[in-house]
Amino acid sequence: MNPRKGNGPRPPGSWLLPQVAARHPGMPLPRYRYPSDTSDLEWVLLERLLPTPSCQTPKGGAPEKWPRRRVVDAIRYITDNGAKWRALPADFGIPWRTVFGYFAR
Repeated sequence: MNPRKGNGPRPPGSWLLPQVAARHPGMPLPRYRYPSDTSDLEWVLLERLLPTPSCQTPKGGAPEKWPRRRVVDAIRYITDNGAKWRALPADFGIPWRTVFGYFAR
C-alpha cells in the first residue's frame, strides 16, 4: 500500500460505517482520528487564544454552527498534509469553504 495515494491502513471497524449509515440515517457518522488532531492538552491551551464567539459578545450574533475544535482540527489537517482546501475529508463534516473562512480570519 502506498500512503501517498491515500490507500493506507484504515481505522479498525471503518468498513462498518456505510452499514451503520444505511440503518440509522439520522445518526452522525463517527469521525476518523488523524495524527494532526489536537490533543486535550493542546486544546486547553489553544481555546484561550481564540477570539470570543460573536454570540457571547455584547453586540451579539448567531451561534456558531460548527464546533471550534473540529474546525481547528480541519485546519491542522490541511496544513499538516499540504492538501488543497477542497480535498478536506468528508468525515470532518464541515464544508471546506467554512474551514478556509476561519483560517483566513
